[in-house]
Amino acid sequence: MTLQRGERILSYATGAIALLFAIVAQILISVGKTTKSSRSGHELVVALLVVFAVALLVFARKSKRAGVIFCNMFLLLILGIANGAVFLFSGGYLMIRALRLQRYGDATFAGSSKIARERAKARKEGRDASAITAATLSDAPATEAPRKAPAPSARYTPKKQRPRRK
Repeated sequence: MTLQRGERILSYATGAIALLFAIVAQILISVGKTTKSSRSGHELVVALLVVFAVALLVFARKSKRAGVIFCNMFLLLILGIANGAVFLFSGGYLMIRALRLQRYGDATFAGSSKIARERAKARKEGRDASAITAATLSDAPATEAPRKAPAPSARYTPKKQRPRRK
């Protein structure tokens, strides 16, 4: 569930965009003629932008997908839908890939579609479809031996069934 190279580059780019938004907002606040009470509210927004932009860059550096998604979505909340559209697309893209990776074992659209088709075919034939993953569809032959049943435990004695009364 870590970020791949392209996803990491996308995360760095969105973090840089968030820092750019914070710098521009701070310049506009310092140049603009605002009252003292409204200036403090705007400075709080700029501070939140900086905090979440830095957090996004840190999570991207550590390759933490969930942290990057969280920061993207929170930046979207701070900036609103019009200004934060880039964060919506970035976080949504990473979220979709995380769901595909969790469900199918492959984050690519082609790979997950192939696995979904194989699972549908298995369900139609009456086989267990949940066992089909990206690893089972690979070209490499399976080298695992079938599992043996566990040995009976000396600590656990199953209950004996009582004879039925007539």
